[in-house]
Amino acid sequence: MSYPANSSDQYPFFFYGTLRHSQENYVFLRGRTVYEQPASAHDMTLFSMRSYPVMTTGSKTVRGELMIIHPRFYYDMLGELDRMEGFNPHQPEDCLFRRELITVETEAGAPISAWAYMGNDEMVKRLTLEEVPDGDWDLFLLRQMKGTRLEKFLPPGKLAAAEKVAQRKEKERSNGMPQSSIFRWREGEGWLVLAGGGDARTPDAVEILSEVLARTVSEGPLAYIWAASDVEEADNFLAWVGELGGRTGYLMDVAAEDPEFVMQQLSEAGIIILGDGPNVESLRSALTGAAMAGIRQAYDAGASVLGIGAGAEVMGYAILDGMESQRGFNWLEQALVLPNYDEQQADLMHRFLAEYPDTYGLGLTQGSAVAFLPTGAVEVWGNKRIVVSLGKGMTRSGE
Repeated sequence: MSYPANSSDQYPFFFYGTLRHSQENYVFLRGRTVYEQPASAHDMTLFSMRSYPVMTTGSKTVRGELMIIHPRFYYDMLGELDRMEGFNPHQPEDCLFRRELITVETEAGAPISAWAYMGNDEMVKRLTLEEVPDGDWDLFLLRQMKGTRLEKFLPPGKLAAAEKVAQRKEKERSNGMPQSSIFRWREGEGWLVLAGGGDARTPDAVEILSEVLARTVSEGPLAYIWAASDVEEADNFLAWVGELGGRTGYLMDVAAEDPEFVMQQLSEAGIIILGDGPNVESLRSALTGAAMAGIRQAYDAGASVLGIGAGAEVMGYAILDGMESQRGFNWLEQALVLPNYDEQQADLMHRFLAEYPDTYGLGLTQGSAVAFLPTGAVEVWGNKRIVVSLGKGMTRSGE
């Protein structure tokens, strides 16, 4: 069913083609989303129309991204997206693409209602189109470049990594469950490390930082984002990194500097540290937009992202402020990340899980960290004192 542009509900969007984060038209969405994560649409089929794909009802799974548009831009974007896709809500039967409300599934298995631009089945049937194997437009384009003069533009290992991810997802889909654990995190070539915070000079904290410095493959500089604290603490931390023999680094005031500069500096970094501090909301606000776009680019290219304390918290599904919660960036999907974990935090975690049973809690004590590798492996560093608590809607596999 198609819906008019003035629908009162601000549903998220499921993008499966040129508006995906890695594609050319994503520039149209950059800075206007507050939340993005991989998702799948089942019982669909994806076809190539050469320069863009079209999704119709079918029997396969289509890969894409679920994106929530910032409320400030939502209705303007809704109309602009309709025009871009050639959709007229008043004459949907004449349109090749129709905006329809469908159910998609996040990688954590949560069903979400989202807008998708579906192909007009009757029109598509009259065309001779190539089906996109695996239902993944990104992977399809990479495969198309292989063996052509465009192959020289393929980033080293990019296609092999994409093939590996596709195989893992297909295996998970066939088995009906994740392969190794409840942990699901943002895909990329880099490492995601979440640490519990505390004194940076303790042996456990030194071990965590040393692991990041030694095992990061990307050779770019170190960027330290200090929005949760102040510049003096940040400067002291960067000096401490230098004492450990770390790489050249710089401080990033992502809230005050020019967005284009912020994005460029972060996208070129090899290690990005989201520093600890009492101002979690300030950090979350500062990271929205250009900063997070730059971090994503760096991570996709192999950079390590180390969230310490508040920096770890914002990378989870939600951020707690007393008994209230707000959305995090969900790099660690469906996880409530609680740094500086103690008995008081345990009580908050259990209350949150009772309200949101399809999530889980990850408690990180001071001096502990969890590293999420691009290979799909998970490592625990430091004192290894972490707590994982499951909501009633979560199930574990492979145990």
